[in-house]
Amino acid sequence: MLVLMTLSQWFTWRDTKLVASRMGIKPFGKSLSFFADILLLLGIGSVIILLAYISTDSYAIGELIYSFAYMYCVVGICLLLSKVQEAGSMDVMAPMIALGTSILGGTFMDLGGLSPTFRVLSHFTPQGQMLQGLNQGRIMPLLVLVIAGTVFLLLCITSRKG
Repeated sequence: MLVLMTLSQWFTWRDTKLVASRMGIKPFGKSLSFFADILLLLGIGSVIILLAYISTDSYAIGELIYSFAYMYCVVGICLLLSKVQEAGSMDVMAPMIALGTSILGGTFMDLGGLSPTFRVLSHFTPQGQMLQGLNQGRIMPLLVLVIAGTVFLLLCITSRKG
């Protein structure tokens, strides 16, 4: 998450916004620019996931599927934040969001010993959804990650029309 958020700060730079506005002159230029941003983050995220997956001893396909769904949701979050933020603020926000959602989602500790409130709040983070799906073997968290990523990307489309 931190790597993708750090990379998405490029989309907030003045030069990048100028290129995106110039692309708007061409037919389908804004769409092409937007999908290029998505493909860039998905490609880099996929390489990171595959490198991490290759280095493990277990090759469970479920883990790989959940990792890609998580990455898709994070790409949506990154692009949405880059559309609504000014240049430089992603530098500050990226570590705070990544660390905050990781702690709240149960990445660093078992949430079983914490209060029921924190366990419920963990389900509102991408990390919490991914870990819940992996630990319990359910399909619903996978759907939540994919739907949330799609909603975030659709929000990006509506926010750039303004």
